[in-house]
Amino acid sequence: MFLMLGLVMLASLGMLTIHERWVWAAAGIIIGAAMWLARNNYRLSWIVPVGFPFVGLYITIFVASPGAPPAISSPVGACCFCSMAG
Repeated sequence: MFLMLGLVMLASLGMLTIHERWVWAAAGIIIGAAMWLARNNYRLSWIVPVGFPFVGLYITIFVASPGAPPAISSPVGACCFCSMAG
């Protein structure tokens, strides 16, 4: 349990202090690993620890950091770009 709390605190501290895009993906992976470790002590569905890395990745891709444009402006724009590249 303390390992899980330590990992979650590490991810939270990273999100508060480091202002880069990749921090969200890294925090999602760390929290997902912490939740996977917590499955031994608590009853959780498999979707909970698997979902955190995906949420972190989506925040990294679709939400802009302060002062920086988003990596992909919108899913529609990405689809139009891919269809034109063709």
